[in-house]
Amino acid sequence: MRLRRLHEVMLAAVCCLTLATPGTASAQGSGQTSPQTASQPNQNQPQRQTPPPDPAATPPTQEVGGRLVVSGETVEVKGNVDAPARNSTIASKIDLPLIETPRSVTLFDRQTLDDMAAINISQAHDYSVGVIPLDERGPAAARGFPLDFYDLRRDGLRTYSWSVREPVALDRIQYLRGPAAVLYGDGSPGGLVNLVLKKPLPVRRFEFGASAGSLGFGRVTADATGPLTTDRSVRYRATGAAEWLNNGFDNGEQRFTFLPSFAFDLGASATMSIDSELYYQKGRNYRHTAPATAATQRGDFSAYPWDLSIGSPDDGWSGWNVAPGVRIDWNLWPDTSLHISGRYTRIGGDLDLQALAGLSADGLSALRYHYREISTWNEYQSDAFAAIAAQTAGLQHRLVLGVEAGLSTTDSMIGIGPAAPLDLDNPDYGPQPSAPTLNPTRYNVTRVGLYALDQLRLSKSITVVPGLRWSRISIEDKVAAASPTPDRQPESTDNLVSPNLGIVILPRPWLSLYSTYTQGFEPPAPGQYLENGHAPALSENGAIEGGVKSDLFSQRLSITGALFRLHRTNVPEADPLGFYRQIGEGTSHGVETEVTGLIARGLSVRGGYAWTETEITRDSSGFVGRELPNAPRHKFDLWMRYRLPPDLVRGVMVTAGVVHVSDRFTARDNLIVEPPYTRGDASAFWELAGPRLTIGLVAENLTNVRYVTSGNGSIFIAGPARRVSVQLTSGF
Repeated sequence: MRLRRLHEVMLAAVCCLTLATPGTASAQGSGQTSPQTASQPNQNQPQRQTPPPDPAATPPTQEVGGRLVVSGETVEVKGNVDAPARNSTIASKIDLPLIETPRSVTLFDRQTLDDMAAINISQAHDYSVGVIPLDERGPAAARGFPLDFYDLRRDGLRTYSWSVREPVALDRIQYLRGPAAVLYGDGSPGGLVNLVLKKPLPVRRFEFGASAGSLGFGRVTADATGPLTTDRSVRYRATGAAEWLNNGFDNGEQRFTFLPSFAFDLGASATMSIDSELYYQKGRNYRHTAPATAATQRGDFSAYPWDLSIGSPDDGWSGWNVAPGVRIDWNLWPDTSLHISGRYTRIGGDLDLQALAGLSADGLSALRYHYREISTWNEYQSDAFAAIAAQTAGLQHRLVLGVEAGLSTTDSMIGIGPAAPLDLDNPDYGPQPSAPTLNPTRYNVTRVGLYALDQLRLSKSITVVPGLRWSRISIEDKVAAASPTPDRQPESTDNLVSPNLGIVILPRPWLSLYSTYTQGFEPPAPGQYLENGHAPALSENGAIEGGVKSDLFSQRLSITGALFRLHRTNVPEADPLGFYRQIGEGTSHGVETEVTGLIARGLSVRGGYAWTETEITRDSSGFVGRELPNAPRHKFDLWMRYRLPPDLVRGVMVTAGVVHVSDRFTARDNLIVEPPYTRGDASAFWELAGPRLTIGLVAENLTNVRYVTSGNGSIFIAGPARRVSVQLTSGF
């Protein structure tokens, strides 16, 4: 109670200070720039030079609407890859310095993904402040609430997190914590994750990589880009990866990804981009699980065969998707730009497997059930917005006015049946169980949204950010429409208004104070069903946040601190069989701190700590006052990179990271505890021939700790085992 009261007092103090602090900084010293559209260069960016291009240079990438736009006109000299990022568009859709953004934002750069030799985006979740990976396929939790299917975006548009998202094609990953409804529509109050794809470049580059290691791990990657015309106005990029993990823990998974893209300069003022993703994966079982027993709740997994695959060798699952998209970025006038994007995603899944339901009373056998699913998801989304710089009555505006529309369709046949127990010491999988009866679930979710956001500068050091969104959400139950019943309505429609108000004050050029109030909402995601087959009810959320940001030591080090409080109605909770229940209302409040940048010559750091306290404030099952599931009280992460001095040994870099997550509960009854864990990772790279040939040694889960990332009822989702691999990379 004292901690909660202290937090509320601190949050109120920060917000009051933000609203009351007078502006004293000059325009030059504050890092402020004159009003500009998203398409104009930022004054903080490195200077540009004209062609011919230098093969070692980096083409200018301008970020807009959560994606990159690359021009064929100029070449930008490469900056310091260890320096912290200064700007982002994730919180506003226009390029803004992070210190002037009234939201908590974490940027995970390409260099760190390479340091980790990342094979899925959950490895980035591990080292993002307050973000907890729930499994290896992309879902996570932040600020006490899950980041579900549509909280994962690709280039600002909805994507689907059912499959592992391939990092080889990513330029960066952006984390926006708190509700993001005003610009992005429905989503979790915990935050939003945006995957920013690499773009076609006007200079030729090729990179190939190969890795092999323990646990039957193998991986090959390729990345090729360059111009297709002599004037570089047409460019291409093709990235791809193939990966296999042939061991019991990873259930014999194989993954294949190919992402082609093209960019066309439409004159001097517009660029059109076309891209797609082709993805296929298969495996023996979907997740690696462990039972919740008295011992495993204490972190002791010695009595359970850690590499045991619950699924039979005859079990299997597969998934695929294709996702073409198109974007146009057009500078209409010096102070106005237009940005239009659209994407279609089609995903298919076929699961026929036996999964863990618990242990027998004597603890000698794994109890299993048979799960069968055949599903197809379709996602159509478009987003169009204008960025306008204007001045009225001496006030400077940077407006974003947009419209978003989309349709999500789900067509699933799901069945659950009995399966034979499995002896832990002498597993005999036996014959396949008979096929269960499949029941259809079919939903269409239609979305339309109109939004406006303004970066309104009142003085040289005070900016107010008002925003508003109107949304219309329609959910059509196709099964109920075919056979209507009194208790099952075939269609529901909601009209919602989501306000946003932020304020930023810069009392010093290197220091900002901010606060934000925002509201959001979230319809049920495809794949989420109540046990009676109905879709979960739409939830609403709201948040207040206040914080401090500082850029120190000539902008080599960035430090951020945030206090937050948020709530959500109709919180979904997964049960062991894959269905969902809904909690009446849940709240969370906490503190987050983050540091990124250079702390010494050659030594860079990114780290964070999050303290989060959650509570169920309304629940028909009598669990009021208990904590939300999969919401740890503490999370600490630290990643460090050291480049050895070239006069000592040239081209050598070592990295190390550690993650600690405290205990948490699997369900709202708070009866089963997921044990805390501390896990370390490390890597070392040596440029044998500069960038033309690099060899690396990568160790994930260095001490081979047995741990779990999340849980459903009495079942734990296990974290990955130690994997040591050797990597060769060649770029030219």
